[in-house]
Amino acid sequence: MALCEATIEVVFNSAFSSLTNKYPNSKVMIWCNAQTHLYEFHSKDEEELRRIGEEAEALIAASAPIKESHTLRFLSTICDCGSENVSTLLQDEHCWYVQPVIFEAGRAHYKVISPDRESARKALGKIASKGYQVDLISIRDFDFCTFASEMFISPSNILTGVTPRQLSALADAYSEGYFDEPARVDMNVLARRAKISRSTYSEHLRKAEAKLLSNLAPLIKIAVETR
Repeated sequence: MALCEATIEVVFNSAFSSLTNKYPNSKVMIWCNAQTHLYEFHSKDEEELRRIGEEAEALIAASAPIKESHTLRFLSTICDCGSENVSTLLQDEHCWYVQPVIFEAGRAHYKVISPDRESARKALGKIASKGYQVDLISIRDFDFCTFASEMFISPSNILTGVTPRQLSALADAYSEGYFDEPARVDMNVLARRAKISRSTYSEHLRKAEAKLLSNLAPLIKIAVETR
């Protein structure tokens, strides 16, 4: 028996499916531990994000939203998953999904870990039997190194040594497209928005990048060796 990893897309009646259909530039990411839900709404269109936030507040019994560039977060202590859902249907076949669930363009995206390929296919059949549209996007042997690098690294460990100012500079640079090819924003613009000199902003960015690479070095070495 060999573990496998599958990517599936599911279409079912959900408020978040409807939201991402209505707002095609948006994405919703949901983490659930049965007691607490974390909802993240992403859109590069700030006006669209504002409208999503207004609708989401009516849907979620949650705390006040936390706003960042292109992102809204809500935290809720009420679980709205119901007694039967995609998660429980997966569990019936000894499969489980890797959080978060991602909604885009009306479809829910799940990464599923299964004991074997047959169990994964049985789980998909069970989901389909409930009237949901389910598509198997990919299935492959489970790669622990890749999985560990995505799931088991604590954010606090990754960010060790990165100061708040460095982290802010890095987050702004990323969200505004500084690292895109080609870059969508110039460092001079980022520095003016942060109300610091270009050289200071550049130093914050360089030190943050160096510290992140240093913290990730063990994983990078593992990935190189396994390939």
